[in-house]
Amino acid sequence: MLSNRKTGQYFQVFLVLFAYAISLSAFLWFYNQFSSSSAYQDVLVWNAEATGFLCRILGMDVTVYENQLHTASISFVIIPECTSLQFLAIYSAGIIAFPSGIPQKFWGILLGGVVLSLLNLVRLMGLISVGTFVPPLLDSAHILVGQSLMIVAAVVLWVLWWRRIVTHEKIQP
Repeated sequence: MLSNRKTGQYFQVFLVLFAYAISLSAFLWFYNQFSSSSAYQDVLVWNAEATGFLCRILGMDVTVYENQLHTASISFVIIPECTSLQFLAIYSAGIIAFPSGIPQKFWGILLGGVVLSLLNLVRLMGLISVGTFVPPLLDSAHILVGQSLMIVAAVVLWVLWWRRIVTHEKIQP
């Protein structure tokens, strides 16, 4: 028979997992609603402009028109799945589910959002480079490598946030 202490720990784990599932479902529902709205076009244009700007800094000849990026050899259209919002949903759901204070959650989501957005821009620049210089590898780089690395980055950022909260705030995991 399980002791009351063990039962309480399992119940806490269950609550965190349940809160994670509910939070992630809510974020993905909002993402799905938002991604089909006209306001989302601004997010797509911002991603294209920022990616084009960073590519030009690296010496690549990239032109941007709305949510499209064009090089001499290939064109890209930034769609809702090209943004960091899905990965931010994975990360934010973990933060919301973890037992900590509102300020820690706020700063964790804000800083994680900035980091994930920057990593996503690096991912997009990498895809443009692969598409320009090694076109046969573009599909693999896009689907298998880029998206997988963003998911891993979201989880690693959450673990780093969690470890910092546990260490600095003396919260019991």
